[in-house]
Formats: sequence, C-alpha cells, structure tokens
Amino acid sequence: MGEGDIVMFGTFKDGTLTDIRTVDQSTFARCPFVIMLLEHYDTETGKLCRCYDPVYRKQVMKAWGYKKRDFARVGIE
Repeated sequence: MGEGDIVMFGTFKDGTLTDIRTVDQSTFARCPFVIMLLEHYDTETGKLCRCYDPVYRKQVMKAWGYKKRDFARVGIE
C-alpha cells in the first residue's frame, strides 16, 4: 500500500454511482482487525476505528463474534 491509495464507497442507484466517499487504505490498516466497513470509522475524521469505543464493541463487535480476548490480544482493554 502506497501513500494516497484509497478505497471508494458509494451507492448504485439506477445505474449511477452516488454518495461517493473515499478512505485511505492506511486508515483500514490501522484498525487492529482491518475492518473494511465505512461505518466502523469515526464519521468526523474517518481515521479512528471504533474498536476503541467500548459501547460500539459491546453493541456491534459482539454481534459480529468478537470476544474480549480478541481485543486483549491486540492491546485494547
């Protein structure tokens, strides 16, 4: 991954791509689990993943099958 490599997200509607958003690949790489879901990142900055948010971990990450030990393994308490 070189600097400036991006991932593009958007919505196809009637054959047109709308609501286009981009995120640097390095943003995904900083997530301890490399989750490539735009909503998993801070909506203000797009940089900080939500693995560090205890409420999000309990509500969403648990539903995805992540356990406390998974976070402890990557240094998140």
